[in-house]
Amino acid sequence: MSGGSRWYMATAMQNDRRTRYISARLLDEGEPYFVPADADVNVNIQKPDGNIVYNACSVDEDGRVVFEMTKQILAAVGTMKCNIEISSLDVSEKAQSCTFEIEVESTVKDDDTIVSSSEYTALEKKVKEANDLIDIFKIQIARLNSVIAAGANGELDVCAETVMIRTDIDGTTHETAAVRVDELQKELRSAKAELDNTISEMKQAQAQTDALQDTTINNLGIDVQQVIADLEELSESIESRLIEVTNEMNRKIEASRVSGVYYNPETYMLALTRDGEVIGDFDQTEIIAGSGSGTGGGGSGTTSVVTLRNLMGTTAISIPYGSELILKYNFSSTLDEIETGSGSCKLYVNSALKGTYTAVQGENSISIGGFLTEGTNSVRIMVTDEYGTFKSLNFTVTAVSLELRSTFNDGQIFSGDATIKFTPIGAIEKTTYVYIDGEEFHSETTTASRVQSTLTVPFISHGVHPVEMWTEAELNGTKIESAHLHFNLCFAEEGNMEPFVALRSTSDKASEGSLLEMYFLVYDPNNIKTEVQQIITKEDGSVYQTATLTVDRTRQKWSTKRYPAGNTTFSIVYGEISAAITIPVTEADIDVSAVTNDLEGYLYAEGRENSETNKDVWSDGDVTTVFDGMNWVTNGWMADDNGDKRLKLTGGGRAEVQLFPFAEDLRRYGKTIEIEFMTHDVNSVSEPVISCMEESTGIGFKITADTATLRSEMQEISVNFSENKKVCIAFTVESTSEYRMMAISINGYLTKPVQYVDTDNFKQTNPLPITFGTSNCGVSVYKIRQYNTALTSRELVGNYIADTADIGKKMELYEANNIYDEYNNMMYSAVVKQIPCMTIVGDLPTFKGDEKINIFKFEDTENAVLNFEEQVDNDVQGTSSQWYVRKNFKAKFSKEMTIAIGKIPTKVICLKADYAEGTSTHNTGNANFVETLYDVKSPAQELDERCRRTIFGYPIVVFHQATEADTPTFVGKYNFNYDKGSNEAYGFASFPKAERWEVLNNTDPLCLFKSDDTSKMAAAFEAQYPKDYTDFTALSALVSWVYSTYRENATGEALAAGYTDVDGVTHTNDTEAYRLAKFKTEFEQHMDMECSLIYYVYTFFALMVDQRAKNMHLVTWDGTVFEPWFYDNDTSFGINNEGEKKYKYWHEDTDTLEGANVFNGQESVLWCNFRDAFPEKIQEKYQKLRKDGKLTKEKLVEYFITRGSKKWCANIYNDDSEYKYIEMLKTDGDASNLKQVKGNGEDEHEYFFDRRLMYCDSKWYASDYVDDYVSLRIYTPTEWAGVEPNADLTVTSAYNMYQSVRYKANGELLVQRTEAGESFTHKAPTDEKFNDTETAVYGASGISSLGDLSGLYCGSVDVSKATRLVELNIGSDAEGYKNSNLTELSVGTNTMLHRLNIMNCNKLTANIDLSGCDGIEEIYAEGSSITGVKLPEGGYLRIMHLPETVANLTVKNQNYIEDFRMEGYGNLTTLQVENSSGIPVLDIINTAAKLVRIRLTGIDWEFEDATKLLSLMEREVLTKTALIHR
Repeated sequence: MSGGSRWYMATAMQNDRRTRYISARLLDEGEPYFVPADADVNVNIQKPDGNIVYNACSVDEDGRVVFEMTKQILAAVGTMKCNIEISSLDVSEKAQSCTFEIEVESTVKDDDTIVSSSEYTALEKKVKEANDLIDIFKIQIARLNSVIAAGANGELDVCAETVMIRTDIDGTTHETAAVRVDELQKELRSAKAELDNTISEMKQAQAQTDALQDTTINNLGIDVQQVIADLEELSESIESRLIEVTNEMNRKIEASRVSGVYYNPETYMLALTRDGEVIGDFDQTEIIAGSGSGTGGGGSGTTSVVTLRNLMGTTAISIPYGSELILKYNFSSTLDEIETGSGSCKLYVNSALKGTYTAVQGENSISIGGFLTEGTNSVRIMVTDEYGTFKSLNFTVTAVSLELRSTFNDGQIFSGDATIKFTPIGAIEKTTYVYIDGEEFHSETTTASRVQSTLTVPFISHGVHPVEMWTEAELNGTKIESAHLHFNLCFAEEGNMEPFVALRSTSDKASEGSLLEMYFLVYDPNNIKTEVQQIITKEDGSVYQTATLTVDRTRQKWSTKRYPAGNTTFSIVYGEISAAITIPVTEADIDVSAVTNDLEGYLYAEGRENSETNKDVWSDGDVTTVFDGMNWVTNGWMADDNGDKRLKLTGGGRAEVQLFPFAEDLRRYGKTIEIEFMTHDVNSVSEPVISCMEESTGIGFKITADTATLRSEMQEISVNFSENKKVCIAFTVESTSEYRMMAISINGYLTKPVQYVDTDNFKQTNPLPITFGTSNCGVSVYKIRQYNTALTSRELVGNYIADTADIGKKMELYEANNIYDEYNNMMYSAVVKQIPCMTIVGDLPTFKGDEKINIFKFEDTENAVLNFEEQVDNDVQGTSSQWYVRKNFKAKFSKEMTIAIGKIPTKVICLKADYAEGTSTHNTGNANFVETLYDVKSPAQELDERCRRTIFGYPIVVFHQATEADTPTFVGKYNFNYDKGSNEAYGFASFPKAERWEVLNNTDPLCLFKSDDTSKMAAAFEAQYPKDYTDFTALSALVSWVYSTYRENATGEALAAGYTDVDGVTHTNDTEAYRLAKFKTEFEQHMDMECSLIYYVYTFFALMVDQRAKNMHLVTWDGTVFEPWFYDNDTSFGINNEGEKKYKYWHEDTDTLEGANVFNGQESVLWCNFRDAFPEKIQEKYQKLRKDGKLTKEKLVEYFITRGSKKWCANIYNDDSEYKYIEMLKTDGDASNLKQVKGNGEDEHEYFFDRRLMYCDSKWYASDYVDDYVSLRIYTPTEWAGVEPNADLTVTSAYNMYQSVRYKANGELLVQRTEAGESFTHKAPTDEKFNDTETAVYGASGISSLGDLSGLYCGSVDVSKATRLVELNIGSDAEGYKNSNLTELSVGTNTMLHRLNIMNCNKLTANIDLSGCDGIEEIYAEGSSITGVKLPEGGYLRIMHLPETVANLTVKNQNYIEDFRMEGYGNLTTLQVENSSGIPVLDIINTAAKLVRIRLTGIDWEFEDATKLLSLMEREVLTKTALIHR
């Protein structure tokens, strides 16, 4: 397996069959290699005639790989090349053995010669399994059909029990019809699970086969893509049918009392009876199992006729890759020959759902070009009508790629021949054309793909010559072309002093707002640098934008997203010459623009460049900016990773914008300040990076690395956001003539409002401008706006959309928020296209017990099978929440309803308004997320994996109609959930001893397990299953046992008998230790460990402070062992049970805040004991959740943002806040609920996820924390001077976190909880003498300082992961100090590193790379032996002390050097100083005898005469040309 040698392993005879096998022992470096149990093993064989074999292998008990030499393998005579391939089941990992050979000898008897071909048994095996499974499925379907058709013979007595339905086709009789139906569904689900597994395995087998060769596998005689498509369609049809059967059969066959069946032979209808009365009927609906069509739906009992017709004329289509393809089809759906209306169309490409569309009766078309991958694609269109009947069409689309690549660099200037290298790509005959100056210069034709060609272009003439290249071919009679390449050939003739300008664009068209990139070059033989004009001109000839730049002769990049629609011209003008490109720009079809009324100032970064001559001017009318400390190289006008321009301020860079927001009292007119920015390179989270806050009064606003704060004289509000993510913060203050709200909005979402008192004050004593920048945190500013009024939420949303640079995202935001009619009313028709909607018809209940009969109309445009319109009993849900202005609703249906695909139907659902948690993501999001964390299924899930341990739900919008004739009006954003009473979903019915109890409060001693007075159980616990259950026997046993371990009640008295615990310790007295040991020893006799670990770990992680007593549900399946379940999950991620954001990411369940416990129920005996008894298990569970990828930021974002908050647009969020919380202020003057407004919570959630994961990782030594360390190798020298050896480490944290230090690889982990900015000294083992001892400091990315390391006498130091490190002190200037151990120093992208000290580390000889340390200010390297320092190309270096050993001194764009020292220049061979002051260049040149390379730019010398310059020229230090230019 490690390569090595080839072996002739065996010989065989041609045409032998079923007698010859190869048994192979795999070796790795000579040792036996054992194939992993979950791996897939196949053999690759190239036969002598070139055919391919890819067959499955088996692994015997001894670990040998075995495969049969099939008749097809032995069909061709000669030498076969073989190897064994081992891959993971998903083909993401693969390893192959070295090649071995098999010699096939010719047979003597040749009476049945086999024609040799390729063979793929691994794939054929999967196909056979799939076909076998289809047969099995047909049996299952027949069984279900037999149930539905029961009674068709008309022989059943009206009052007889439903024997036919109870009896299986194999004669088995079941207890009741309901049991039979239930078992049938379980059988179907089991079969469906097997089917889905087979689909997955087929895809894996096909992927493995595709990896073997690119060509189509013709010899199989099987359309594998079609088989997979058929299987997927079958799986989907079964899912739809299961929903139908569940809803229909459970409605007809009630478990309570079905006493008979009545069959009407005239109508073919079967009716169930109860006490002789018909209670329902259904027709004999056949389940269609074949591929291509089927029925599903909500159980209407009617079957429509669907026709789907292919209008393309073929199912096999070939197109150029990247081009458009429109598939056309005809759809018809009728019921009793009457059209049923539109259907729902789903598009699948390569088995992945790509979109859901409306299919109208008649002709339809779908654009699929953007979904195709290069090569062969399977495409399926499936249309379902409103009755659940569906049909599908399958296509095979081959996307042929034609591409031309070139590595030519048009930043070169040629004085002779130019060479262009290019590579045509595409499995087709193709011709490449090269045009120069608009005329054909060269063409060549080839069938080869990815083979590079070289073209030599002789010198043409002085100047610029445009080149255009492309490749074209003919496909199915149609000419296809690659994208055209455009670049410039620049030739400079010796002695020709004429300048020229070259300009090209990477695109020949653009859409307004999209990123446009151009490259230009200005060449003037007389000047190294030139001043040029960058001009954008509108179609009418007027100038849209102009900028003046100073550039050198290298190629320059011009990128912009700011330009007008129309035929727009982009020009580079240099004196009398210019170059221009006209590009057609499509106008963005978005009717949105930023508000301009009352605008006081608008500054934006788009279109700005550091090369501008006026780069330090940023103004709008009277609004100006003062810059300080800018180097305009590592900071200034720069593009971010998305190409968006920003003002980047790092290091010493500062900007002061002369807007004075608080110069006047804002109460008169109001105010809005919008700032779009991103924080990065964070060392301090408390230092303001944007500020306009007066220190003396506290009035104003400030923004730190992760928090934005707005403060009046009497009020303060703040919000959190994530660093390294662009965010738009808007501060708004309403006037006293409005509602006196001061608020912060994030990206248009109203996030934190409060009402200020009318006597408050917003006027600063000494009005301040807005300042940007700090040395301990970088900031990038994209735009600033200030208005002399408070913008509304809808205006802020409009501004955010208008400012969005990415045209795709802008369109998406516009469409999502375009939900109002011309009267500004929210339109149901617009909202339902984005998100499922529930419309409630009739009078709404107003309090708990005010039950109403309503019509519930549910519409999900993507899953029409879920749609329903049903009459329900509707009541207000919740006790305290019943008095909120927006209610939760609890609806009871007459039949079980399916609320989501793949979920158990239920008769009870809950519409959750989430009034006390404004983002509406916590309760449902936590429930959905925690369900994914368990490793062990509940007993109910063992029977039906769909069962839950807590609720399930998803976002919807609720509308209301007083009557059917009324227009739906917006009620609010809701979650469509299982209710806690949806007992079908939890699977209790199959377990006679099952119980579910809800803990009712946080203070009752019984709820805290501080009492065993079981006579008062009813006040502490409420039965949820069985409902109204009053037998507390099982629960009382649990409570009494936990109470018996209550440590505070320990008496110290002798026990009646000695107690030996699980750890083997014997206890003789009733002590706290005994009680904790009793809890630990007996725990699993009373509580489920897996569920308890998940409950503890996740409530800790998510700061679910209201879950340790109240809201916890205790569930038992056997009446003995209980599981803790999650319920009412609002209070998490830092909010308290009043909906107020109060807790920080570093809070724990042992902390207090303002004199109160952080966690309600923090004194629970159950959870205090659990924490103290099982710390290792808790740590292991958290580590496993992180390792298994279950608890990650990506997963949290998926469940709380992608599946949660992103489902509602900004306007829905803001309107919901308006109706729930703000309307009370406007109508009744009640501002008490404004604290519930939190916007969509996205930025605050991401902030919390980042910080909390980091914090918990550091607490439990998990995930990234384990690999995030500073590596040191330390020594204790026996002889020393200056600094006494001391291995203690003083570490300073940049965040609240746990610091961890480990001396020696297997040493003890020293752990300390610290706050941001806190230093802690970790004591080294006192009895240890260190000698090259590996030492690790964990949490490197959260460390700002390692203290003084000189006493550790380090041999190596690696701080490349310590990205927030401010100082690194390894050496010392103490008299006599010498560190002769240090030989390695690794520094990475430590942008916050200001100081490096390696003084007197005399064995360090490397070239120190500080190029990623943009913030470096001080370097002390005297006494070391380094040969050079690689500095960043620009920065704030002030102090630079170097040793004599330096051979290369390169300093660029460092204009702040005030203290430069070098112990000598004797070894200096290279001197490169560009645009940097403070370097004694002349002294170095005159002293450094070994100098051989010098480059100087931006120098400023002054001499009394030319003597010194002539002397330098004579030494050939300066060339004549250099002298002219300087």
